[in-house]
Amino acid sequence: MSPTESSIRTVFRACVVNAVRRGEALMLQLIKVTQAALSEEESSTRQIPRRNLLSDAHRLLGEHEAALAKAYPMALLEIFAEGPAHAKARPADATGMDFGELSLMDDSEMQAQVEFSRAQQLAVHATDATLAELNALVSSAQGLRSVQPERNPLRPECYIRALQRVVGETGVSAEVRQLWMQSMNGPLGELLSEEYRSAAQALRNEGCSPWATPCSACRAPRATACKGAATPPACRAEDTPRATAAWRATTPRATAAAEWPPTGVASTRPRRPRRRCSPWASCARCSRPSPWTRAPG
Repeated sequence: MSPTESSIRTVFRACVVNAVRRGEALMLQLIKVTQAALSEEESSTRQIPRRNLLSDAHRLLGEHEAALAKAYPMALLEIFAEGPAHAKARPADATGMDFGELSLMDDSEMQAQVEFSRAQQLAVHATDATLAELNALVSSAQGLRSVQPERNPLRPECYIRALQRVVGETGVSAEVRQLWMQSMNGPLGELLSEEYRSAAQALRNEGCSPWATPCSACRAPRATACKGAATPPACRAEDTPRATAAWRATTPRATAAAEWPPTGVASTRPRRPRRRCSPWASCARCSRPSPWTRAPG
C-alpha cells in the first residue's frame, strides 16, 4: 500500500472510530429528550390507560438508560462494518419499504419496518443539507473519484438500524417499544444533523474537501482527494467553455462582425422595419391583445 493510500485510509478510519465513540453521548442525549417528551405527553393526556402506558415507558426508559448507552456504540460498529453491500441488498424504495415482502412478515417484523421507514423519512429530511456535504467528504476520505452516498457508513439508515437493534434487545413490550421509537424519531434527525456537522468539520481539518463544481467536460460530480493524495486529472484548458468562447472570438468572421462598420464609414446595412401590432387583431409575436384593439364599426 502506497503512503498516499495509507493516509487516506487512516483519515477515513479515524472518522468512523470517532463516530462510534460519540455513539454513547448521542444515545444519552436521545434518551434525555425522549424522557422529556414522554413526561410532557403524560401530563397533558386525560386518558388513564394512555397515561399509565406513558408512565411505564418513562420508567422503563430510565431503567434501561445505562444498557442502551453502552450497547449503542457496539451496535453502530457492527452496522458500519456491514458495508455498502448490505445496503444494496435492501430495497431502494424512497420510503424504505418493500411492499412485495410485507405479506411474508409477521406483526413484529412489519412494525419494525414501518418504524424504520418513518424514522428514515424524518432523519433524511432533517439532515438533508449536512448529509450532502458529509457524503462528499467521506467519499473524498475513501479515495473515491465520485460522490457515492451508499458508501458512507454514517448515513442515517445505519444509526436507525442500530437504534432498533438496541431497543429490541431490552425486551420491553411492543407498546412501550412503539412509544420509544415514536418519541425518538424526531430528535434523532436533529442530533444526527449536529453529528454530521461535527464529522464534516473534522474531515475538513484533516484536509478533505469536496469539489466545488462538477467537471466542466462531463458535468459529473467528483470528490477531491485528501491531503497527500493525488489530485484527479483536470480537464484540458481548451475544453472549458470559457476557453472555447475566447477561441471563437478570434475567428475571422467574429473579428469582421466586431469591426463593422469600419471607422469613419456610415453603415449602409438597411434597417429592419419595426413591427407594429394590428389594430384589429392580437399581437402576432406575443399572442396578446394589442393596446390599440377596438371593436369593429
